[in-house]
Amino acid sequence: MREDKWVISDRRRDPPEATASEIAFIQGLEARVDGLQVWFHETAGLPWLITSVDIVDHGRIVATPRVDFFGGTIQGALSPTLLNGDDGVSADHVGVDVDGPLGLPSRTGSADELAEVAASWFSWILATFSLRLE
Repeated sequence: MREDKWVISDRRRDPPEATASEIAFIQGLEARVDGLQVWFHETAGLPWLITSVDIVDHGRIVATPRVDFFGGTIQGALSPTLLNGDDGVSADHVGVDVDGPLGLPSRTGSADELAEVAASWFSWILATFSLRLE
């Protein structure tokens, strides 16, 4: 099954066919997170994706929180380069601080459970930045 509205970047998967767990995860996030972007990737034959939201202040992107989804595992943090240099590289390989104060440490669970965890983290990050930007 392919949802074209989810295909933001297909440079790593050709064609970007979403797995059943990816679809469930994305749908769970979509229902809870505005402005969600999805980036499909494949590493060593294994599909994975990045979900992200741009935080914009006065027309400029100031931060990009990202959550990587690997079927039954997620992890997330702020992208160190607003996904300009770390798109296509998993958080654990690019030096994203998933264990830091703004991170989402690795979690396992069903796609629905992980979507709920990721949505809560995105909401918390967005609220934290909203307070900082006021």
